[in-house]
Amino acid sequence: MGTNRWEVMDGAGRTHVVSVDKRLFGTPTLHVDGHQLMRLGGDGIVAFEVAGRPARLSPQPDGGYDFSVGSIGQVAGLSSLATTPTSSVDAAALRFTRDRDRAAGWFYWIGGLSLVNTILLVLGSDSSFGSGLGLATYLVVIVYIVAGKPLLWLSIFLTVPLVAGLFFLGRTARAGASWPFAFGVIAYALDLLLVLSLTDWIGVAIHGFALMTFLSGWRAARALRSVSSSRPSAAAA
Repeated sequence: MGTNRWEVMDGAGRTHVVSVDKRLFGTPTLHVDGHQLMRLGGDGIVAFEVAGRPARLSPQPDGGYDFSVGSIGQVAGLSSLATTPTSSVDAAALRFTRDRDRAAGWFYWIGGLSLVNTILLVLGSDSSFGSGLGLATYLVVIVYIVAGKPLLWLSIFLTVPLVAGLFFLGRTARAGASWPFAFGVIAYALDLLLVLSLTDWIGVAIHGFALMTFLSGWRAARALRSVSSSRPSAAAA
């Protein structure tokens, strides 16, 4: 979770605030003076008006945003809200950024639902979410065997480091690193073996889909790095 924030002054000297709110789940949102203007994530640079000025916002490979504004009175002919790719390089970068961030979101879902599964098991429920870690389920079983049912709640605390690690991987992946996806593929593939031993076929299917998503995120992160390195030559052409 994080926020990018910029200030723009209008002709009367009043300050207006433009911000991008990045949440753990879902797409980032663009706000002007505290009011949500739109959800981001399209294949183009967002063009809009703020304080009587034309403004443009585009995501960057490092997970941040580039914001620029024009002069007062230059908004003629500008639609109030539009997405316009300025070049094939920009369009590709935005597409890869979207694919990378979408894949990185799986780390958050897996971590959060693993904790939920542990809590459900501790409470005696037979329900669970297939995307959760099989390792978290085995931790509950181990605690039950070693400490007994009265201390089963300890498995919740043992699951928290796993969740924290997954959240760290998701945050690092959205910041532009490709290695979390490679690590995720290896770790989640090993976890798939645990899920297979539990004969949780829905979990097996979801694990397989998540693994393909991680591979897609890894390719997108590497492709985004290549596109980013080609920007200077593209601009000079």
